[in-house]
Amino acid sequence: MAGHGPARTADTATLLGALRGVALTGAGPGELLDVLGQVVAASTPRTPMVSALCCRIPPGSRSVVWAQAGHAAPLLFRAGGGRSLGHPAGHLLGAPRDIGHAEHRTALAPGDLLVLRAGGPVPAAPDAGAAREAADALLPLAPRFAGVAGARQAARVVREAARTGAGGGVPGGADALLLALVRG
Repeated sequence: MAGHGPARTADTATLLGALRGVALTGAGPGELLDVLGQVVAASTPRTPMVSALCCRIPPGSRSVVWAQAGHAAPLLFRAGGGRSLGHPAGHLLGAPRDIGHAEHRTALAPGDLLVLRAGGPVPAAPDAGAAREAADALLPLAPRFAGVAGARQAARVVREAARTGAGGGVPGGADALLLALVRG
């Protein structure tokens, strides 16, 4: 949720509580975002627009299921290459539409690095008409991600690229968020 101050903090806490509650029901990522959209629309007099990404890795599966609400897609790095996972249908939470949030399922292979991100090094919503992959400064780092053994190593690669300006001009940013998973 964009913004600062007590009102945004309270809105964020409301969304996190709803997220936890709905997740406990076993709802998939698309259904979870549908419910969160209803919470956003009902929670404030002036409805904010919120982007979100929800991923689930079912226990024992070798795949990730995900849905988005106006958010940057996860990135998959495999064997020295990288790509965006694309965009299933979805809209910003709080938007006056009721089209639902579609889910995508992507198989994960041993050694895959799945990166979820917001702010800082990656624009969550590139300029209209720009290809999301072209706008994503992390994709040129794919060769450096090959063989990383965990989220800490992936974060080091991004920090080093931001510090030195190497690897596609990854900008730094105090508000950057990077979550990474390496499938064993």
